[in-house]
Amino acid sequence: MTKPRPVAAACAALILLFSLSACRKNAAPTESDGFVMGSFFSVKVYGGDEGLGREILTDAGRLESLISVTRTDSDISRLIENGTGTPDKETAALLRRSVDLGKDTCGALDVTLGAVPALWGFSGEEPRLPAEADLKAALATAGLDNVVFSGDTVTLKNGAKPDLGAVGKGAALDAAAAALKSQKVSAVVSFGGSVLVFGQKPGGGPWTVGVRDPKGDEASYFATLSFALQADEAVFVSTSGSYEKTFTENGKTYHHILDPKTGYPVENDLVSVTAVASDGFLSDALSTALFVLGPGDRADALCKKYLTGAVFVYKDGTVSVTDGLADAFSLTEDAPYRLRQPEAAA
Repeated sequence: MTKPRPVAAACAALILLFSLSACRKNAAPTESDGFVMGSFFSVKVYGGDEGLGREILTDAGRLESLISVTRTDSDISRLIENGTGTPDKETAALLRRSVDLGKDTCGALDVTLGAVPALWGFSGEEPRLPAEADLKAALATAGLDNVVFSGDTVTLKNGAKPDLGAVGKGAALDAAAAALKSQKVSAVVSFGGSVLVFGQKPGGGPWTVGVRDPKGDEASYFATLSFALQADEAVFVSTSGSYEKTFTENGKTYHHILDPKTGYPVENDLVSVTAVASDGFLSDALSTALFVLGPGDRADALCKKYLTGAVFVYKDGTVSVTDGLADAFSLTEDAPYRLRQPEAAA
């Protein structure tokens, strides 16, 4: 078996491109970084309190302490162990929102699937192909209706094991945006495969986010997204891709984005999906859900309802961009990709 490709500290599915040579000298950011939820968390704040970045990092760590499934003392772990409980209001609200959105995606986002990725071991050093019987048993515990809310009490049915990993980074970026709004600042927050750009770019002009090239290394990008923001305005960009965590066994390569219906890695024509929204939770959650769904009417409906837009990258080297991002999106000059032509109406 081939071990998974390592993820570098500065690795992200999105790369913020700093073109700040024209910025004012006093626009140099204060920087804070660390590891949270198993990913590199970086905060660059232009102006404001020098401690704001550390505050944002601390808030992300506090959220991890509530929702981590690898910490036995977290809200989620205690809820799974007991089958019922009264979790912190923040935990309960995030779980409820995840369940509601999951139902709207027809189960493409299913946070009750936690027993299944645990079998695959993608979060550890030795991922593996699970036994069919074990996978079947784990799938039997999943189902969004297995999470029941009654007042402040949450009850898990049929041994459900919620895992908020698909939404946690987005929720942390939402908390970061809320903290940034308390001060007149601009900022960039990068968290794994998600980026928050906030406020007006120092020196003027648009912020530019590079979308990682699925065929390249962690620092390469094949396209850019540009956003001209006003004060206190936020844009969240998240990418999910089949190249992020992989291993090969018996000649077949497996990736970490699992199909809630089968428990196996999603098999479709996509290699990555980038979702852009004014809400971090939605950007993070729907980059995964859209990858699971694949392009089509349901994905189109979700984009129109929740997102600014999305970028779909296909195995054949083509790219499709929804209307909401058409003006923001640009391929790099040497990109080995081409825009996919719209299908003709029948």
